[in-house]
Amino acid sequence: MNEPEWLDLTFGERSLQRGPAICVGRGSYRLGWTPLFAGDTDEDLELYWGDVIEVEPTADDRQRFVRIVARGPFEHLGYVVGPAFLQSPYFDVFTNALETARGSWEVLINGWLLAHVPIGSSFDVDEELLRERIRAYEAGVRDEPPNSD
Repeated sequence: MNEPEWLDLTFGERSLQRGPAICVGRGSYRLGWTPLFAGDTDEDLELYWGDVIEVEPTADDRQRFVRIVARGPFEHLGYVVGPAFLQSPYFDVFTNALETARGSWEVLINGWLLAHVPIGSSFDVDEELLRERIRAYEAGVRDEPPNSD
């Protein structure tokens, strides 16, 4: 019951997202990813990596989102970072430090970095990320502006 599996999660009628999750009980999963949007539901729903949700099976072997059972014990901080930094050893230094602090991270879309830090942690994401971005810049790691042609 503690092995990750792929969860096909539906929200409303039209939204389907797929990501890793761990079954923590009958009809309950701990998300191993942050769904980008909850589709056409009536509520302004924010789900994050680490949250526990309740689902119910659908006729097409998917799982329909029912409700949030428990929030994961994390703060979720978002940043926009360029591809050159993401592919650099400086990003690796940052992510290793974050994971050592029992946090996690995801790059969701177009360089949107989402850092998940345990609530109450002394790990300062802003400071650590800024330090490594400065080090990368000083080492010549730079993202080129988009070509305007």
